[in-house]
Parts: sequence; C-alpha cells; structure tokens
Amino acid sequence: MALTPNTDPTFIVPGTGGPSTTSLFNAVDPVTGLSLVDFVNNNFPTNAEQTDWAPNYARTTDGIGVNGIDGPLEEDSKFDALKLGVRYGFDNGLNLVSLTGYNKLDREAVLDFSSAPFAVLLQDVDAEIKSFSQELRLEGETGKANWLVGAYYGKDETSDTNRTLLLDNANSSYVATIAATLAASPLNVDPETGVPYTVAELLNSFQTYRDTGEFETKTWSIFANADWELTPEFTLTTGIRYTEDTQDYVGCSGDVNGSMQPNVNVFNRTYFALIYGTAPAAPLLENGCNTFDVATNSFGPVASSTKEDNVSWRVVGNWTPTDNLVLFASATQGYKSASTPVNAASKSEQNAPATQEGLLAYEVGFKASLLDQRMQANAALFYYDYEDKQISAFFADPIYKALARLQNVPTAEAYGLDAEVTYLISEELTAMGGLTLLHTEIGDFDTVDSFGLPTNRQGDPFLYSPESVVSLALLYDRPVTTDLGLRASLSGRWQSESTAGQPNDPLYDIDSYGLLNGSIGVYSIDQNWEVSVWGKNLTDEYYWQQITTNANVVMRFAGMPRTYGASLTYRF
Repeated sequence: MALTPNTDPTFIVPGTGGPSTTSLFNAVDPVTGLSLVDFVNNNFPTNAEQTDWAPNYARTTDGIGVNGIDGPLEEDSKFDALKLGVRYGFDNGLNLVSLTGYNKLDREAVLDFSSAPFAVLLQDVDAEIKSFSQELRLEGETGKANWLVGAYYGKDETSDTNRTLLLDNANSSYVATIAATLAASPLNVDPETGVPYTVAELLNSFQTYRDTGEFETKTWSIFANADWELTPEFTLTTGIRYTEDTQDYVGCSGDVNGSMQPNVNVFNRTYFALIYGTAPAAPLLENGCNTFDVATNSFGPVASSTKEDNVSWRVVGNWTPTDNLVLFASATQGYKSASTPVNAASKSEQNAPATQEGLLAYEVGFKASLLDQRMQANAALFYYDYEDKQISAFFADPIYKALARLQNVPTAEAYGLDAEVTYLISEELTAMGGLTLLHTEIGDFDTVDSFGLPTNRQGDPFLYSPESVVSLALLYDRPVTTDLGLRASLSGRWQSESTAGQPNDPLYDIDSYGLLNGSIGVYSIDQNWEVSVWGKNLTDEYYWQQITTNANVVMRFAGMPRTYGASLTYRF
C-alpha cells in the first residue's frame, strides 16, 4: 500500500471544501531532511515491495501529551478452537446429533497505513472474540424423504480497540491550527485545571485517539429440512429456518491522555455552538469519549441494542433426464444480521447499527458429463434481489463535511453466469477452466459523497465486484516408479477492473489484473508424504486487492509480489 501521489503539492482536507497548502503541514524528517510532500509527489510505486514504512524513531516519538506507538510493525494473532460432535442412533433409525463449538481469537497488531517514512497514519490494534455455539438436531427417513429438525444457539462477545497516531497528518494539523486561532474563545478552558489551553497545546492536539467497540451478540433458531425423492428422476429439497438475533453495543472514539481535549473542547464545541445554538453541556474530560450526541448535547459512549427476527427458506429441484445430465433450479431467501461498525466517530450517528440485510436468490443451471465422462461441464444463471443491503457510505457532518458509517441501501440487485469445465486430456493431464460474468447495481439511494454533498448512488456497482473473472488450470499427476509419483500444476486467474468506492473517483479504481501460480513435487504412492516447490504470482504482477481512505490518506493494499517456497507434508 502507498500514499496516493498528488499532481501538485496540496492535500485535500475534508472540512475545507478544497485544497489547503502544505506549507503549514509539510512534515520534514529531522534525521533525513526528507519532505513528506516531496515523498508523496515523487513516489509512484510499480511493485508491492516498494514500501517505506515509518521508521521507529518517527512513530515512537512522544508528542505533547502523546505517547508514540512502539513495537514492530506486525500482526500477532492467536486462534483457539474446540469442537465436539456426538451422534446417537436409536433403534427406530433416528439419529440425534449434537454439535458444540467454542472459538477464541486474540489479535494484536501495529499497522502503518501510509507506507511513508513519517507518522502519517498508524494504528495499534487490540481485539478479542469469544464465540460459543450449540446445535442439536434429529435426523430420520420417512418413505421417500430424508429429513431433519433442529435448534441452534450462539453467543459472541467481541472487544475491538484501535489507537490511531497522526503526528504528521495534514488533517489533524489543519484542525489543530484552526483551534489555535480560537485561543481567546470563552470555551477555551481546560476542565481539569480551569485555565485556558496554551497556543502550543492547541497546535499539538488531535495527534492520537482511540476507537473502541464492545459487542454481545446472541442468536437462536429452529429449523427443518427435507430431501424428497418424488420420482426416480426428480428430487426436491425444502428447508425453513426461524431466527432471532440480538446485539448489544457500546463504543466511541476516545481521548488518549489529553490529546483530543484541546481540539474537541475548543474547536468542536465552538462549531457545535454555531450550528446547534449551544455548546455541549460539559467539556471532554481526559481519556473520555469524544463522540458527540446531538439529542443529549453531550460527549459520551454510544449504546445501541437491536433485536430482529426473520424466516429464511430454500427450495431446490433436481431433474435427471439422463444418467449424464442434471438440471436444477433453486429459490432461496436468506438474511444477514444487523451490524454495527467501529468508526473514528465524531458524532453518534456514525456508530448507529445497520439493520438486517435480506437476499432473495434465484438460480438455474445444469451439470453434464460429456465425451464418455472425460468432460464435466457445469453452468448456472443467477439473480440476487437485495433488500436493505449493508454498505459502507458517508453521511454529512457539519464540521468534517463527510464521515464514514454503515448504511442500508433499500434495494440492489446482482445477476450473472457461473460456468466451469473439467476435461481429462489424458490419464495424467487434466485441464480446468472457469468463467464468471457479473452485473451489480444499487437501486435508488439518497446519500452524500466524500465531500458531504448530496448524491444518489442509483446505478452504481457493488464494491469489489469485477464484471468478468476467468480461470484456467492444468494438473499433471503420474507415477514414476512403484513407490513414487510426480505431481505438477499451473494455474492462472484474470479479473476485470472494479471499484472500491465511488465509481466516478479514479482514486478508488482497481485495475484489471492476472495471476499465475505453479508447483511441482514428488510424493509416495501410498500418499504418506509429499515434497514440493511452489511459486505464486510468478509474473510478479503489481495489483491492488483493497482501497480505503482514513484521515487524509488513500490506502491501496497491494497483493503479494512473486512468492516462492517449498513444502513438506507427512501424514500419520
């Protein structure tokens, strides 16, 4: 990933409606003398290895009231999982199945999102997820139907915390500079000391903050499913599930050791007073939540509780007119539960939950064996009808113009074709190919753009949804002795361009790209062991997998460059 170069030495600063000169905010590295603006304007990465992370002395330096972020730039995650499955068979042919699961994920990470040798945008992440699930079902067979009924319960507890450091960021510097011009305001009072903030304290505010979210999610459901053999050629699958989901959330953006206090208590409160007619009733205290709620006219944590239910179902018909052909059609109604983001939230609306998303999906297709069963061809046409689809969008903020939040799009659709072919060229060589054609479209959706201006997203495609994806693979496998076999593969994948944001903004364009992978190895005929060498992205393609924006930085996450290695597998 890399800072997006500008064509002139300016940063676009949300909240100003236009560019501001970098003469006020152009950081200069005290060790190398390198200018941040020069670095941004003269670094156009052409491969994934061209990254210049913030050096240790830049990101661990303490500002006024601000501790730097220490430790290596790496992720350290730990995942523990326990699963228990029990099946008990009754004399009458019924089976009782119990599935119990417990998962725990701990994640710690220090991330540099700017890929520049400055402390532009760094995050210190600390998160934990605990998940428990229990499913109990009864399975049986009656006449020409195989059926099951059951119940499910799940509970997740999630704690998500990330601290952001903005020592060299133009946005934070710009806001702090404006706050300094308000030093004479009657709102300029430190609530802990009762004296005004100094100009130096105002200029050095807004250097770090912490976003937190605490979630408790519970879900329970009852369900039934049956496979019906109506005729020797036609089978029908039916399923239905009733689900109830609840989510309790508490979170906010918070001050870190007084860094946000001068900015929020002077800059934010002044503008809130101008916009709403009165300043927040109480100033921000050290290490308090600085997310503002208009209804209560106060800073504090955001709390929400959602409780929703739904009935999902599925109907699938399979017709086998010949031994080598299956025709199928399906209709499925599904749901995605309500979701609440963890944002850098200036206002409480940013952390409001998005309600559950509904999807009615239709699919028709075939599966055919051809050429004396040397070829298998599968294809399906699909149509997805979304209701209240959850997407990342902007909402208008009176101070910062546009801020991120999760929103529901009333209607959206996707349709296309999935096809794949497997052909046995010889006993040793197999070829596989795949094709996906996709069209996605958002319905009527009034929202705002990244500058806080009203817009309608109708007709926009879904994010990260290329219209075409093509894949091809060759697999070679043959014994070379009575004890050893040789196995090799070569695979390629290409996808067309897509967007990671507003489709009319080239900063979020993801260009088309193709990848080529390969491997070769030897193995024991009894499959006890295998030794192989492999390579991924053999052509060293430079491509982007994700693009996002945060705090004046457009971040492009590049895919892995050419990677190679060796693997040893032993089964016992």
